[in-house]
Amino acid sequence: MNILVTSFEPFGKSPVNSSEKSVSILNDDISGVRIHKRSLPTVFGESGDLLEKYIDEIKPDVVICVGQNAGIGYIAIERKGVNLDDTSVSDNKGNKPHNSKIVESGQPEHFTTLPVDKILNDIMAAGIDARASSTAGTYVCNHVMYRLLHYLKKRHPECIGGFIHVPCIPEQVDMESGKPAMEAETISQALNITIEAIAICEKNK
Repeated sequence: MNILVTSFEPFGKSPVNSSEKSVSILNDDISGVRIHKRSLPTVFGESGDLLEKYIDEIKPDVVICVGQNAGIGYIAIERKGVNLDDTSVSDNKGNKPHNSKIVESGQPEHFTTLPVDKILNDIMAAGIDARASSTAGTYVCNHVMYRLLHYLKKRHPECIGGFIHVPCIPEQVDMESGKPAMEAETISQALNITIEAIAICEKNK
């Protein structure tokens, strides 16, 4: 089995992105599953285009896109991506779309095809806080999630995929501020567990 795991480059004023750091320390082989790690630009449009290119090149069985959410202290398994780009915060190339469809002819939302309940149960069993989320927002993370699921449905229906939001890592956060953070090694462990859970579900189909 081949799994494509993507993360995002740093954005804003931070020199690091917790998703990129955590994905980078994943093993290349987990329970016999080959892991292909790639980083995406934090840019509307370009991120989705590059993701589709990686999918076509690697032809994975599973795609897991990982992004940073500075407002959470837990692993968030996203249930759906919505067909909307809308933000007051510029991406890394200054784009700031407002009330724009991601895919003009696309349906309003696409739901993850990852085994959410199995992933959550296994991560929490390891003592790591994890929750399901019903919204990936309307920034670049949601853009990528929607593009991923739309593309898989259209071009690679045999492949499953979804999106996971992860917290900042301690080096990104002023610990005196009380803002949540999680060690990169813990996030990577949760991603490792996610991959093992998916591998089990796919094997038992």
